[in-house]
Amino acid sequence: MRRSTAAATGLLTLTLLLTACQSPFQSSVFPEGDGASSSEEVLELMPAEEVTYQGTVQALPAGSSLEEATHRLALGEGLYLYLRSDTVDLDEYVDQEVRAKGVVRSTVEGDADMMRVSYMETILSDASSSSSESESSSSQESSSQVSSEPIPASSSVRSVVSSSAASVAVQQSSASSASSLSDQEKTMAKAGTDAGLWTQKYCSTHIGFCIPVYKNWWYKSFGATDASLWHVELSTQEIENMGEGVIALDFESGPLPSGGTDGAVQDADGGVVGYRAWTNGRHFRITAPSSLRSSVRYITENLTTYEVPTE
Repeated sequence: MRRSTAAATGLLTLTLLLTACQSPFQSSVFPEGDGASSSEEVLELMPAEEVTYQGTVQALPAGSSLEEATHRLALGEGLYLYLRSDTVDLDEYVDQEVRAKGVVRSTVEGDADMMRVSYMETILSDASSSSSESESSSSQESSSQVSSEPIPASSSVRSVVSSSAASVAVQQSSASSASSLSDQEKTMAKAGTDAGLWTQKYCSTHIGFCIPVYKNWWYKSFGATDASLWHVELSTQEIENMGEGVIALDFESGPLPSGGTDGAVQDADGGVVGYRAWTNGRHFRITAPSSLRSSVRYITENLTTYEVPTE
């Protein structure tokens, strides 16, 4: 999209003024044509660094009012992330499923999110479930060689779980689901606990807490459930339904259960559980298969109070 020099200068000035007024950026990916976030009362706190989304590249529909964007990334469920790039030819990826990496900011209009894309790669389709494990493994290998390994993030990725992830991992109703979770568990077990690897963050302004998320994991908040005050799940794959995650965080009423120790990770129900005491007699419970003990410990120890960004 071409603009006159005067228009471009005006836009740059306005962007700089907006950037100066907001410290760390809070992002939501909005449904097309809707300026409000989805129904969950949670905002994902996005760092100012580059992150990665996965979806299908589309040309902007005719009549789009977003002058800054040239394309959009369809994330599913009617959610879109708008795209622009000075270094990647986005036209080459139209109608392809991709991983797009870049910095996400609000549009000047403030009613949508836009990524300035610095890197994009096509995701090769493969119907076999075994190849999914292979792709996940190669993604892990790439991350050790390239510091800019794609980081799946999303606001279409929002949820929470009330049952233990350890139980979820062993109580899937179908053999294919159990196999898929087993593959995810194997991949997640390779995650290290170096702070430099946990480059994402999930924050709930509603509850007032934040947890770190490993660099290429997906996360989803389901909000309040019948069994807990707040429920969040983490996985190596996009999470659509509650119970599909491998690690689950539950915010529960009441003090720590008998035998539970604040800040400790313990064996429970065939897996592990980490506890953190919270305000007003409430607590957090983080559950996962035993092989993910180190990740549960890292999340448990680094669960923090959400701090409102200062201007």
